[in-house]
Amino acid sequence: MKEWLSILPAIDKIRSEFLMALVVANLFLLLSPPWLLRALGFLQAIDGIRTWLGITLLLSLCLLATRVAGWVMRYADNELQFLRSRKYIQQLSGEELGFLGEFIARDVASIQAPVGDGLAGSLMAKRLIFQASRMGNVLSGFAYGIQPWVKNYLVRRPYLWEEHTTRRLQNRQSSRGQPDY
Repeated sequence: MKEWLSILPAIDKIRSEFLMALVVANLFLLLSPPWLLRALGFLQAIDGIRTWLGITLLLSLCLLATRVAGWVMRYADNELQFLRSRKYIQQLSGEELGFLGEFIARDVASIQAPVGDGLAGSLMAKRLIFQASRMGNVLSGFAYGIQPWVKNYLVRRPYLWEEHTTRRLQNRQSSRGQPDY
């Protein structure tokens, strides 16, 4: 029994293309008319292993079906996350929209946020931004980047962020006396 269980990790490494080729080959050998198999010289060989071909077909179809189900589930999960995130964007506060809009207004790939910044933490929890670097500084904070789809979404909807970003940049400039670029 232990020998059979040791095969399980190896099964996951079988490429989907190989499984598909196995399914097609088995279907061809099992469903082809006898005259074609005789012409190819397979008829006598297949008669002796028809049961094993059926078992191989069944197993390879099951493995292929689980792969497809996994892909579908991952795709559905990504789409669901995307829909949730779009909903989050519509419900963001002005301060959060200003932070996101700053990426577009300043045309930058990353923005520094202080250590422990709740605004950046909130946007990270909603998966709208990500920590661009693990290296940070106590004074300047950490670098954060915007998710590409969020940037594309906001570029097409400037009415969501322009006012808030302008106010955010003006507040920062007036509090420091110069722009924070």
